[in-house]
Amino acid sequence: MKKILKDKWYWLTLGLMSALFYVLNLNTAMWGDDYLYTLLPKDWLVRCTTVGQYIKTMPAFYMHVNGRIADMMLRFTTSLLGMQVFNVMNTLVFALMVHLMASIVSRKRSVWLLLLIEAYVLLLIPFPGETMLWMAGAFNYMWSCTATLAVVKLLLVYGDREDHGPLRWWQGMLLGVAGFVAGAMNESFSAAVVAGLVCYCTIYRKKLCAAQWIIIAAYVLGLVLVVLSPGAWARLDTGAAVNFKMGTMQLLTQRVYNQMTKTCHFITPVLGFVVVALLLWRKGIKHASSNVLHWLLAGAMVSVLVFGLITYRAYMWYSVVGLLVIAVPLASWLDERVRWQRVLAAVCTIACIYPAVMAVQETAECKAFDDQMVSDIMESPDGVVLARRGPSRANFCHVQTYDNRESTWRNQFMSRYYGKDNVQFVDSMVYAHYRDTCLFMDGAQKLDFESSYPQYIPALYSLGKAACVVAPVDYGKVTEDRGGISRMYFKDLAAYVGSERIEQQKLYGTYREFVPCRVYHLMRDGKAYLVAPALSDSVVSIDIDARVDGKELYISFTRK
Repeated sequence: MKKILKDKWYWLTLGLMSALFYVLNLNTAMWGDDYLYTLLPKDWLVRCTTVGQYIKTMPAFYMHVNGRIADMMLRFTTSLLGMQVFNVMNTLVFALMVHLMASIVSRKRSVWLLLLIEAYVLLLIPFPGETMLWMAGAFNYMWSCTATLAVVKLLLVYGDREDHGPLRWWQGMLLGVAGFVAGAMNESFSAAVVAGLVCYCTIYRKKLCAAQWIIIAAYVLGLVLVVLSPGAWARLDTGAAVNFKMGTMQLLTQRVYNQMTKTCHFITPVLGFVVVALLLWRKGIKHASSNVLHWLLAGAMVSVLVFGLITYRAYMWYSVVGLLVIAVPLASWLDERVRWQRVLAAVCTIACIYPAVMAVQETAECKAFDDQMVSDIMESPDGVVLARRGPSRANFCHVQTYDNRESTWRNQFMSRYYGKDNVQFVDSMVYAHYRDTCLFMDGAQKLDFESSYPQYIPALYSLGKAACVVAPVDYGKVTEDRGGISRMYFKDLAAYVGSERIEQQKLYGTYREFVPCRVYHLMRDGKAYLVAPALSDSVVSIDIDARVDGKELYISFTRK
């Protein structure tokens, strides 16, 4: 208690930071994967509502989705606990993450260090709305980062002890569990950390104690668990997050360019490398190589170079470890310079005021917009809602766009979550036609296309005023969940005029004979319709990727 009172300003500052974070979390709505993981894996048709269902479907989740413990935590929270519980849990994890960062940098509990970290969170951390506040993003990034920071802290604690003493069995078990859970949270973190630890152990060759070996081995096993998941390999094969499907020269060029731009874009990684270079110059390689944080930064760089991660939120660890590398020598220099500590604390406080106010305002606007959309969904008897785009600023809230022209994959999951037969977000012309006509096909004109499977989708029609193409679909035959069709593929002659353009597209791997476009499904008067953008006269054929009796089937339309 005396120690807590001695460091009261430290804990008070951490409490105020957590209070601000909790307000931002209250202003964050469910989105995307948050809805997806409320459903049972594999079929994605039924909501998970009991602990028994959750446990029973864990093997299917590992086989068909991924082996991340972060996503397993997400499933449990979004299905069974809800947003209010998550907001509290997430705030506590944020406080733990900040405390771990501060304790790794310095053994002293310094207010200026907390304020520096807060300024970093508000100004520099990659997309905090997606990596720290959004439920799916928080589990995969902030929670994963916190678990890895805990492992790093344990490695440093045991590394600093001169007399380790015998390690009891229960201590070894707890360290093993902690290392395993951290390693299995998210492979984008774990791979980078393992790369850095391997370099640290093989190049620096410091003798590690038993506790450190247990932590590292368990961490590696956790990564192996995720890597061996068939769902993870299926995700890799689709190129959803990592793309290897290109020529050697193009792959190398893309990776190097991505490495350089991301290292500079997030600022702290490039400054971290500058610090390492200065230490090498001033104190020599032995001193610089003795700090495990330097190797973790190098491991993160190698991970970025190899995988060429697409989403910016995947760079959170790269950014965080860069800050730690910068902060360690800064804390050492400020150790006895109290006046400079106060100056830095004042500067960081001033730097935090405006972005903190803007973050609260931005998240409040996003939450109000999202609440209105949810209200529209609940009040709509058929789930057809006018498409809208959320506030344009999106640093502290996940980008919110409810529009079928941009995305339709989450609609099915939202319909299950809100108990609707079908949820669609349509543009103003389709919405007006849908609401104002007695029959949805009023004014429709049949297009001159011949169907390869008329028993499933017989014909295409144009709704002139709605500026769209409509295909009546028998969903009893085509698909049982109205989610099996999400794209049409147009063969548009006008899009490929000029052999020079085709050769250029083939060189960069972007050439497609058929151009994809998004489609969506509307229900009206007990019938189902597939809706797509209006066709130009240069479109000569269309392919629809459907599912019939659980099997893939391409239904083709050819202009007569």
